[in-house]
Amino acid sequence: MVLQASPVYDERQGVTDPPTVGQFGASFPNDITTTSFLGLSDADEQHLAILDNYHFGGELSELDDAGTYFDLKPKQITAQGIYHYLCTRNNNFSNRSQKGKIDVTATASTYGTIGWEGGAVVSASGAAVTVSTGALEAATTITINEVDQASTEYDKQVKSDFIEVFFDGGAGFEMDIPFRRSFSMLGKSVMYNPSHSRRDVTDKSWEVIRPVSYSSGVASFTAEREGVYVVANTGANVGAAITLTLLGMIALAATMWGLKYRTSYCQFMPDVDFVRNIFTK
Repeated sequence: MVLQASPVYDERQGVTDPPTVGQFGASFPNDITTTSFLGLSDADEQHLAILDNYHFGGELSELDDAGTYFDLKPKQITAQGIYHYLCTRNNNFSNRSQKGKIDVTATASTYGTIGWEGGAVVSASGAAVTVSTGALEAATTITINEVDQASTEYDKQVKSDFIEVFFDGGAGFEMDIPFRRSFSMLGKSVMYNPSHSRRDVTDKSWEVIRPVSYSSGVASFTAEREGVYVVANTGANVGAAITLTLLGMIALAATMWGLKYRTSYCQFMPDVDFVRNIFTK
């Protein structure tokens, strides 16, 4: 296996966080000396590509006689990213093409298995996926990944962590997402993207989820598909705008009343020298 070549044409891959390395549509390998695959060394990448540390002879132009045994030994992965790779053996440009993807992220993951009886998978922060009884015919694994909003460059666009839901074969479920409550002129909406790695909520590939119930810092709604969900800042907060407008009007009225009262008081206040003359005579 080897990292795929960098993009040369648009596959609508967009900007991802962590960044995507290699293009799925490519059938050419990348240069292992100028790119990093999982943060591995060039020597390890070469071993993965051509199994040169376990060759036992034979015809190797297409790795036909490559060794049937390979052991890279445990390695520490040191670089985050979304890595697209291809199989160097099953890559004959005609009847063989085997590709894959490895996601390396610093996220908190919660796993659970739910069957016909229904149930819920709840993360440590309170993000939850709930499946009703009878919605699933067989045991299904559900994964919730929480990407800390502060760890992305789009922190100012959102009010919650990015919640990635992996739910293979899921057909409708309930979701809860905790969000940060604060007085703001911006409104909020739950946004959805089918690509788990998308973060920029201004991208047109995002969809707005409706209806949503917001209560005690939790957004609750019905979801239909796996992907990434987030509570985002969107548009103007009408309630906050009305509140600020009313407060401004009250403050203005109080100021005008104070000025009028002061003017009236000064107008009808008796002459101080006149009063002093009365009591000194």
